[in-house]
Amino acid sequence: MTSTRHQFHRGVLKAPKRVGILTLPLSINYGGIMQAVALSHYLSGKGYEVTLLDKRRPMAWWQRAALVLLEKIPFQNIKRIRQTRQTRDLHSPFIRRYIPNQTPILRSERALSRAVESYDLDTIIVGSDQVWRMDYLQDDGYKEFFLSFVPSQSIRRIAYAASFGTGEWPHESRTPIVSELLHRFHAVSVREESGVKLCKTSFGVDHCEHVLDPTLLIDPEFYKAASGAGEKGEDKIFLTYILDAPDRRPVIDAIANELPVEYQLRSLVLKQASPPDLPTWLRSFRDADFVMTDSYHGTIFSLIFEKPFIAVANTGRGSDRFESLLDQLDLGHRLIALSEAHRIPELVHEPIDFREIRQKIAQKRLISAAFLDRALGL
Repeated sequence: MTSTRHQFHRGVLKAPKRVGILTLPLSINYGGIMQAVALSHYLSGKGYEVTLLDKRRPMAWWQRAALVLLEKIPFQNIKRIRQTRQTRDLHSPFIRRYIPNQTPILRSERALSRAVESYDLDTIIVGSDQVWRMDYLQDDGYKEFFLSFVPSQSIRRIAYAASFGTGEWPHESRTPIVSELLHRFHAVSVREESGVKLCKTSFGVDHCEHVLDPTLLIDPEFYKAASGAGEKGEDKIFLTYILDAPDRRPVIDAIANELPVEYQLRSLVLKQASPPDLPTWLRSFRDADFVMTDSYHGTIFSLIFEKPFIAVANTGRGSDRFESLLDQLDLGHRLIALSEAHRIPELVHEPIDFREIRQKIAQKRLISAAFLDRALGL
């Protein structure tokens, strides 16, 4: 894949040695953290020095001061600020272990540009996760996720598995600037098939590829090691991992009624006083025997650890990503709506041929890795 073919990037490209990753802030989103860790692991394995660009939303000095106070004052959790900080501190050692190079917090386009220069980065990769979903971004900060801050045309701009979050683009006022910025990219890939269509129809980007989420880009053995020690007990485990609790109970009960009596219900709960750390989160999927989840990355890690699962469509967070992933693996029927509880008995008793799934993921992994390697100039 060359810049001539794409007609995006112009100028002399350096051979990449130092790569910066830009993604949504790594704080309390377990899947968001794991996709960044996976991408960093892949790049490091190719011999690149990886730096995480720690972009956060702009704040006035008094806002930052108020935030620090709310993070530290005990016996309160206004707007979940204190718990968010505690969860971020919980995850920080894991993130530092696998992404040791990180910039200081960057709150402006100018700060991002200076970081690219001071760290002498020759490639910037934006992705994965919903980095192009406008309602997740702040004001004019959306331009930075289309790499508006990159100071030189000699620096590679790559989008890997970026996501718009939905299959629609209702932001016509932002179309011209996004289109202009996307045409500066050396290579563009997205996480959902709908994103390929959006790039073409909304922004005129014809050469956009559909690739796997970074968590599926690396060897599953990485996650087994990262999950830490600990032997599973003899009990069979029915794991539930639910991000949006309302109305999910009937589905849980219907699945539990179909599973043998020796299955013990275990819920992986994030919004609690003592949330699990990332190794514990990974072990929950590793040790499960059946999984019900409304989480995209919960679905992915059910696949990685080869666990029978039922995914419940999470329309509020975006169902395109579920459909795009599962349809590639001929598992789209395992994604159900809340109104489809009548399908649960059949799905619980239907085996999944994980040997076949493993082969399909391996094929998609080769395609995804080939895109990224070409984009990097390998």
